[in-house]
Amino acid sequence: MSQARNRYRLALTPSGAGVLTLFFPGLLVAVASAQQALVALSLGAAIVLGANALWVLLSLRSLSVEIGGPVTATTGASVPLTVVVAGPRRLECGLGLEGGVRTWLPAQLPGQGEVRWRAERRGVLDRVTVRIQSSVPLGLTAVVRRLEVPLGLPIHIAPPAQVVSLPIELAGEDRADLAAGRSDPVGLRPYQAGDGGRDIHWPTVARTATMMVKDRGQAVAGAELTVMVVVNRPDDVEQVLGWARGALERLLQAGYDIKLTTLETDDVSRSPRRWARRQAPTAGELRMVSAGVRGRDDVIKRLARVAVGSSAVGSSAVGGGRLGLVIDHEGLRWVSLA
Repeated sequence: MSQARNRYRLALTPSGAGVLTLFFPGLLVAVASAQQALVALSLGAAIVLGANALWVLLSLRSLSVEIGGPVTATTGASVPLTVVVAGPRRLECGLGLEGGVRTWLPAQLPGQGEVRWRAERRGVLDRVTVRIQSSVPLGLTAVVRRLEVPLGLPIHIAPPAQVVSLPIELAGEDRADLAAGRSDPVGLRPYQAGDGGRDIHWPTVARTATMMVKDRGQAVAGAELTVMVVVNRPDDVEQVLGWARGALERLLQAGYDIKLTTLETDDVSRSPRRWARRQAPTAGELRMVSAGVRGRDDVIKRLARVAVGSSAVGSSAVGGGRLGLVIDHEGLRWVSLA
């Protein structure tokens, strides 16, 4: 784990500003009038200010910070981060996180607590900026310590799922046919009185001369389906990935085994500095990934790493063979995979 990077900033409190005004004018008057007592008083005020600043600085430097949180999050949503601060002595402070729902929180340190943080951008967050401020013990000078704390586990952030209308409705059509590329659907049974005419599977009837209907109660667990997500333009990222998340979560809920194909990058860490610069991955960092996803967290992790770039996944998916689902800026469509 990388070390936290620190910065310190010194500021005067209103009380400290009053003491400072006593120091400079008082010192000038004392020197001009040769009054040693006033000189001593003015120098004493400066020493008090300096001692307060040094005390706070040393106290804040002695604190160590650890942060943990969920492994996945949704852009725009607030998530709880657990902040653990350790140190040798009690200290009254103000605590804040960059991107936190609240700018500052009163805290008694060392201690442990939960702070709400809002995921602003898609990506993989590997560190969070923490601010700790204190003016103890005299309240004259305040020191703000700003440090970037590496997370125990990175947080993968993806756009929220959007409601999508799949090209073929999953609930009522031959969803297993699409997944497995079969001529007959999974879940046929003999016709029974009361079955609707739209459930009759006429290809099987013609082949076997037996009335067969689709068994809608049979799950499609184990049916494999390839889904390809292609983002060619930066302006389409949120839209395309929102569609993709909505479709993937719906397909997983329906019982499919999903094989997700995406163009991804290994360098997706979005520390505060990288987010501020909006760095884009280079061509050498891009790679095509095709692997299964088992649940919502898997979907978010994969979509958080999707890179913008041209890909032949969608355009080459023509010809005879299994059916797959392509999601790009044009929407969602079934294609035949060669």
